[in-house]
Amino acid sequence: MILRIGPNKTGLRTKKGFTLIEILTAVAILSAGIIGVIRSYMVLMNAAEVSYFTVQASYLLKTEMARIEKEAIDNCGISAGTKSGNFEAPYSNFSWHAELAELKVSKASEGAKGDGSSAKSAQAAADEQAVEVLLTKVHLTAMKGSLYASGQKLSLWTYLENYLE
Repeated sequence: MILRIGPNKTGLRTKKGFTLIEILTAVAILSAGIIGVIRSYMVLMNAAEVSYFTVQASYLLKTEMARIEKEAIDNCGISAGTKSGNFEAPYSNFSWHAELAELKVSKASEGAKGDGSSAKSAQAAADEQAVEVLLTKVHLTAMKGSLYASGQKLSLWTYLENYLE
């Protein structure tokens, strides 16, 4: 604030107030601060949306994976292949796709003992110890028209022991 002193009736003249330059400078500084606050708010809201999607998608993936595991237990195994579908309301903006691929995994890592047995008998022993498992991949996708970016995906993988022969 500038105080100007000049002559008046009493000999001194005073003017109190702000100049236009001071006001414009203050407005520019306040505008920059407000823009910074608005930008940080927008980044925070975007992060909250991504976090909300991740929590919902994780819940839905775990639910679908549990359903597949329950189906495998109830039916004493499950066939390799693919399955897909949509969730019911209020999660109708999500779809899932499951891929089940067969793998053979050795149950015990000891293998055949070094008792002079042939390579064929060692392979036969390894085959007896092998267990068929399914590599289970479940992908969840946010569908078009949802609150989230269309095509946003999240995946969950696990292994299921398969008892089907």
